[in-house]
Amino acid sequence: MRILLISDIHSNLAALNAVIKDAGDFRQVWCLGDVVGYGPEPNECINRLREFDLTCVAGNHDLGVTGKAGLWDFTQDAREMIFWTRHNLTSSNRDWLEALPDTMLNIRNEISIVHASPRDPLWEYIVDPGVARSNLDFSLHAFV
Repeated sequence: MRILLISDIHSNLAALNAVIKDAGDFRQVWCLGDVVGYGPEPNECINRLREFDLTCVAGNHDLGVTGKAGLWDFTQDAREMIFWTRHNLTSSNRDWLEALPDTMLNIRNEISIVHASPRDPLWEYIVDPGVARSNLDFSLHAFV
């Protein structure tokens, strides 16, 4: 079964549609969060994703919009877009965001998906081999 794995859409419908078109045939979409934030089309992106057999976890921007994450760790630009998105989301799409799992989702007891890293599912970027190794070690001990 082909799965489209996506992340960090950030309300960019044109980019989301380009990825979907380029992906070809797939049966499911797994989204690693940050559906909203920065871009001007949060409702359109959520609606587009909801057209598919979708598994999705919340990213830090999604949680910022729903009020589940404090805004002090975001840049000023990100905070402004979070407030804008809060004001412009439909109630249905706000409910959908609020219902997303907050950090990690275990699929069929085989695969865990997170937005950032297993050690810090919302904020840790894996930017070098050392951080990747530490997260692999963490995962091997935490999920066995």
